[in-house]
Amino acid sequence: MAKKTNRQLLRNKTRKEWRKKNRDKVKAQNQRYYRKNKEKIKAYSQEYRRENKEITRAWKEKNKEKIKAYQQEYRWLNREKLNAFRNEWAKRNRAKVNIYRRPWEIKNRVKNKAKNKKWKKDHPWINSYNGARGRCKKDSIYGKKGIRFFMALQDFKTLWFRDKAYNLKKPSIHRKDSKKNYVISNCKFIELRENQSEGGRKLKKKLLVRVKKKEQKQK
Repeated sequence: MAKKTNRQLLRNKTRKEWRKKNRDKVKAQNQRYYRKNKEKIKAYSQEYRRENKEITRAWKEKNKEKIKAYQQEYRWLNREKLNAFRNEWAKRNRAKVNIYRRPWEIKNRVKNKAKNKKWKKDHPWINSYNGARGRCKKDSIYGKKGIRFFMALQDFKTLWFRDKAYNLKKPSIHRKDSKKNYVISNCKFIELRENQSEGGRKLKKKLLVRVKKKEQKQK
């Protein structure tokens, strides 16, 4: 291999600097080139893989941990994009999904049950999250009232440890102001009995107000 001259090194430096400044341009150019020469690139990559199968396998075995870490990081950073793409693909290919999912679910029914049990044990706030989200659907009573759900699963986790819900017998999510939405500032974990009794008191108050109004009208 011939050594690179100072001129060539300078050229490479300037190219790198230009690419850093004009990343979007370079990206657009690459995308255009890929769209035009899709088949060529595919054929070339397949040939290269056939020729260098052993080299790629050896490299993957060497850098297994690095690859795994990179994949996990990428999935975490682009989780919203990936979820959206998965959902879209599943909607388009419902028949395919059902063909592969049903036999797999039948085979691994016991495994799935055990897995779900373990996951719920490790994440006990999931039940209250699902319940609150279900109560705020459009067709439900809360949905018709205009109460909405603006909380993520992580918010329930923070509330769980903040209110020490793990010490409660039957923890239940409670809104401090019943007219407001499900927001982290308006929610806390309390005992189920307390929550039910508070709900009962509010109902009694409302009924009393209605009775008084009727009496006033009659007079």
